[in-house]
Amino acid sequence: MPEPQRTRAFPSDKFLVAFSFAGEQREVVRTIAEATEQLLGLGTVFYDEWYEGRLWGTVADLKLQNIYQLRSELLVVCASAEYGSKAWTLAEWDGIRARHMQLRAEGQGASDRLLPLRVADGTVEGLLDNAIWVDARQRTPAYLANLILERVRQFVAEAGRPRVFLAQTQADMEDESQPVNRLKL
Repeated sequence: MPEPQRTRAFPSDKFLVAFSFAGEQREVVRTIAEATEQLLGLGTVFYDEWYEGRLWGTVADLKLQNIYQLRSELLVVCASAEYGSKAWTLAEWDGIRARHMQLRAEGQGASDRLLPLRVADGTVEGLLDNAIWVDARQRTPAYLANLILERVRQFVAEAGRPRVFLAQTQADMEDESQPVNRLKL
């Protein structure tokens, strides 16, 4: 098994997007998560391998439920037969359904915060056929990432927009003969 990519810093508030998927579809979902993170920025997308150190332990199921229920703006459920039949994904799905139910009761656009993405054949109990599904097998990761970005912006308007940081420099930083003091900068 290849080493996962380096871990990212856990956000202090919420992820913009969280992917829930069965391990059998890991490679497909990784490419979509990477393309999405490229648009939204490092550390804005939850893909489990990137946060392995944070999930590690005996209450990982509760940590995952917390991410899907409380710490993510948009949830992408990557549906497949395996998703609907595995203990880990079913634990995630419990948290996602609880959040969906709460948002719907509060009138906060619950349907728009849950995106069913078809990554393989199969069904997931509770994901009904009255939803419009996008099939990842028929789209590129870049196309899917742009659809996800468009949806995230319904809730976080500045998501994925370039940020500019201005800093005032001191005289000793402007002297090209001196090394830049990164701490001061």
